[in-house]
Amino acid sequence: SSGINAEYGGRWKRTYAESRIQSFLLAGPGLLDALELTQWRTHLGPLVQSLDLSSSPYTTDQTLTLLVECCPNIRHLDLHNCPTLTERCIWILMGFKDVLWINLQGCLGLTGIAQSVKNGMPYDHPLRAI
Repeated sequence: SSGINAEYGGRWKRTYAESRIQSFLLAGPGLLDALELTQWRTHLGPLVQSLDLSSSPYTTDQTLTLLVECCPNIRHLDLHNCPTLTERCIWILMGFKDVLWINLQGCLGLTGIAQSVKNGMPYDHPLRAI
């Protein structure tokens, strides 16, 4: 019984953390203050495993840098149709050590250079499958 409760508690906390961080990032700049950022770094971020930030004009390379710093355990990240991401994001995304899946389809800021970088990655690297 205590194992089931611990599993439920862990899942609930992860869902809360993912929902809160996703809501802040999709709402746009200006809402994230120092107190919230501290919460992300110390309590919420390490719980996050999956985020959907697709089609957000507010998702930038700077956003991804923040996620690598605060949410190191992300395994699934949907960034498709994020118009402000640049080819620099490929290098930033390499900071996620346990990522399994990232979607960058339709990101207009990614050029042939980003495609070449992706193709030069080891065959089994998750970013190769973008």
